[in-house]
Amino acid sequence: MGAAKEMMLQREGMTGVAEEVAIAADLGERCEMHKDVFMGEFPDEELLVEAYKIANARITKGEIELPSMMSRRDFTDLIKEVVEQAPVFCPECERLFGKDD
Repeated sequence: MGAAKEMMLQREGMTGVAEEVAIAADLGERCEMHKDVFMGEFPDEELLVEAYKIANARITKGEIELPSMMSRRDFTDLIKEVVEQAPVFCPECERLFGKDD
């Protein structure tokens, strides 16, 4: 497997961990019905900084183990990315139940 593909797979494997750090920093939450769906609003810079601190502390304590091709900076970039790309509402719930208009 090529290095680029390996790096992409490692990054995808850390998405859930990045979401959990974001939740710990109050940057989002999981849908109550669809636990695999992370939702959030546009990130507050102060809360992002808090998420970076949480991530670095957990990495230092060994609570988060980064893959071989991922640096701390790569991981904090991933946290920002998952928060910025998170839907405001659960797309599964919207699909199943429709939007409130």
